[in-house]
Amino acid sequence: MKVLEVVTYPDKRLKQKSENITKIDEDLKILVDDMIDTMNANNGLGLAAIQVGVPKRLFIIDWHQRETGEQDREKVLVFINPEISNLEEDTVMEDEGCLSLPNIRANVNRFNKCTMKALDINGNEFTMEAEGLLAIAMQHENDHLDGVLFIDRLSKLKKNILVKKYLKLKKEG
Repeated sequence: MKVLEVVTYPDKRLKQKSENITKIDEDLKILVDDMIDTMNANNGLGLAAIQVGVPKRLFIIDWHQRETGEQDREKVLVFINPEISNLEEDTVMEDEGCLSLPNIRANVNRFNKCTMKALDINGNEFTMEAEGLLAIAMQHENDHLDGVLFIDRLSKLKKNILVKKYLKLKKEG
């Protein structure tokens, strides 16, 4: 297990649409373990495979740690080839950040509830209904698989302000 480099904006890979995973094998399980280490090393709630340069439809969310404060890699949620549905009409504004845009945060309008069907790390299909922050995290990570960043959900003006701020911070190191 190792900490991988997080792909950061404006890297073009972040705009790439990820491909379905056709085989769950040992290499994929190693990737998930490395993604968990990478997410934890960067104090993230979730991480999509494209954020470590792998254009596959895979993301993880450490909801257990968020709820309990305890890290347990066995309880990290793994979503392979996720399909999102039942986006409820009610929306909420939530302060979001992203490991691919470090030190940048913004209020993003998201659906408060959603349902997601996916495969787990053993290839078993599951369906998860979520609301609140978990639903928001699922939507955020799923967006990465379609090449959408949270800043893409902002007004053009707000996005431009944040991008300029981010690029200035990045230049300053």
